[in-house]
Amino acid sequence: MAERNYTRQLATIISIDAVGFSRLMGIDDELAVAAFEERRDIITDSCGAFGGRTFGVAGDSIMAEFGNPIEALRAAFDFQDRIMALNASAAEEMRMPFRAGINTGDVIVREGRLYGDDVNIAARLQEFAPHDGLAISETTWHHVKDKTAANFTDLGEFMLKNIALPVRVLIAGRDGNGAAMAAPLAAIPTAPGHYKP
Repeated sequence: MAERNYTRQLATIISIDAVGFSRLMGIDDELAVAAFEERRDIITDSCGAFGGRTFGVAGDSIMAEFGNPIEALRAAFDFQDRIMALNASAAEEMRMPFRAGINTGDVIVREGRLYGDDVNIAARLQEFAPHDGLAISETTWHHVKDKTAANFTDLGEFMLKNIALPVRVLIAGRDGNGAAMAAPLAAIPTAPGHYKP
């Protein structure tokens, strides 16, 4: 039997994606890359300030790991607020909003990398989030629902691509801020069980 060279742990994963990055690259690729890197640094800083760490950057996407789902949600609200403030000072055509998906579950850790369905679920959830918004799983919601200044909109259960069991998806917005909730939800699927991003 091969020696086991990995560990298992519970973690909260944030999958973060730049919205409209390809469009901005078509307008001015150097400015787009600089804008992305500036916002990536904000995300890394916010995650670190709340006890998390970024562990994967691929193209215009970033992943972050937290031991505590409450801190993960706080970090996400923090970097969303900071990025929205930065975008407000940029020319409209060069604004780069980010959306994020948060999931809590079991992961395999090997050489600093994280694997497993619960990592993949976070990536799928991010596709439900409004621009500048957050989508979270029911698993994460159970940990944060009474412990943060947030409101939640339940979208229902969905079968996600390559995930065996349905996942309940909620949109998270900050009370008094409403930024995540301000984006229209019309583009988000509403028929449970049929969405496979």
